[in-house]
Amino acid sequence: MTESPTNMTICLTAPFKSDPAKLALAARLRRETTLSLKAIAALAELGTSKSANARLHEWMRSNPKPKPRKMKPDEEK
Repeated sequence: MTESPTNMTICLTAPFKSDPAKLALAARLRRETTLSLKAIAALAELGTSKSANARLHEWMRSNPKPKPRKMKPDEEK
């Protein structure tokens, strides 16, 4: 089941542009969709695309994407 961006609106009411939940959502959208940075900044209320890019870049560097866990042969689907 794929999660659409419209289902991930739980944290968009946070008042700060650098809210960790907003940046986590923006980072996930950036990785998993083809939305432009301008669209992500508007959707997550991160300010202008230029300032959102700087905040998002800094957040993604300090919070790297977790590596996928390798499945053991007995855990296969």
